[in-house]
This record gives sequence, structure tokens and C-alpha cells, in this order.
Amino acid sequence: MKAVSETEIQSRIDTAVAQAVAQVDARQTEKTKQLVADLESTRQRLLWAASEFDLYQKRAKTVQVLASYGPPRADNGDLK
Repeated sequence: MKAVSETEIQSRIDTAVAQAVAQVDARQTEKTKQLVADLESTRQRLLWAASEFDLYQKRAKTVQVLASYGPPRADNGDLK
């Protein structure tokens, strides 16, 4: 049986730890990229929804303004 020096043992431990850390970093980087992509997608949908809401409000205001136009009415509400 060959004796293994403490330096060699420490070197193997350091290499294994470095590999494990690199794997964790790679997984974390991938997760972060996915989260950023999901966030951007959500941001785009939110911007679209806000735009749609603004258009809805403009349409509602237009309908309200148009509904107020019409023939003049007498004090009792009848058409003049």
C-alpha cells in the first residue's frame, strides 16, 4: 500500500471542493438567467396590460363624452 502525503490529500480535497463550487456556481448562474428571463417576460406582459388599460380608459372617456352630446334638453329632461 502506498502512503499518501498530507499535501496530496489536501490537494485532492482542494480539487474536489473547487469542482463542487464550480458546479454550484454553474447551476446558480443558470437559475439566475432563467429568473431574469421570467422577470423580463413578466415585465413585457405588464407593460402590455398597462397599455391595454390606458386604451380602455381612453375609449371609456370617449364614449362618455359622446354620450353627453345630443339635442338640447328642457329643464324637465324632455327634448326641446
